[in-house]
Amino acid sequence: MLLVLLIVFIAQNQVTVPLRYFGLDGTVNLGLALLVAAVAGGFVVAAVGGARILQLRAQARGAGRKTRRPR
Repeated sequence: MLLVLLIVFIAQNQVTVPLRYFGLDGTVNLGLALLVAAVAGGFVVAAVGGARILQLRAQARGAGRKTRRPR
């Protein structure tokens, strides 16, 4: 279902728009540009979220060592 919606979205946004990015110039379809931007944003959010989860796990592991009683 999501794939069908994605295909419809790209098909309805076939307007060509100019794209300038760090000195690179070109034209691209609007639907494709928005799709690439959304996917890139998702990767950034996943990377930041994953880093935060690892940070919290390390913090919890460190706190667990401090609260244990020696044998």
